Amino acid sequence: MDEDDIVADAALTGLASGRLLADWRADPDDQEPNRPGYGRAPAAVGRLVLADPAVAHGSLRGYAAELLGARDEPVAALRRNLADPPASVSRPRAA
Repeated sequence: MDEDDIVADAALTGLASGRLLADWRADPDDQEPNRPGYGRAPAAVGRLVLADPAVAHGSLRGYAAELLGARDEPVAALRRNLADPPASVSRPRAA
């Protein structure tokens, strides 16, 4: 996935915010989310989040390798499955 796809996907979080908040509020043991931007992921913020590790490590892949210990084969498998998920994995449909 490229950066534009990641940012666009994260920005879709806002579409689920109502449901996420309703589920959260339905649990009497949970506290109310106290962040004003809860459930939103504006594209500009997403780009900033992705930029820091890319600058510090040369790329997001470099970040994953250096700090998370991500090896080539698992990363390649994740890429394959994200691009073409196995038939046993269903993707949620847009509402």
